[in-house]
Amino acid sequence: MATEEKNMHALIVVSHPLDTSLTHGLAHAVAEGIREENAQHSVEIADLAREGFNPSFTAADYNAFMKPPRCPLTCWLSRRGLRKPTP
Repeated sequence: MATEEKNMHALIVVSHPLDTSLTHGLAHAVAEGIREENAQHSVEIADLAREGFNPSFTAADYNAFMKPPRCPLTCWLSRRGLRKPTP
């Protein structure tokens, strides 16, 4: 019984400011290997450094994260006809 091979899309994520870095070299080598394995596969390399991604988690981010949800767990559960689990 033959297995049907499915096409794949690979997203390779890197974050390095130099295009000549080992990181970029490995990403391109992996992408090439995927394409050589099956010409129908597609590959995308996303460079977070080039996209200006800022990974810092500031005090303002932390404060926003720590705010209680608008609807507490009991409210959320009751809207769905559920109840809070008992310990």
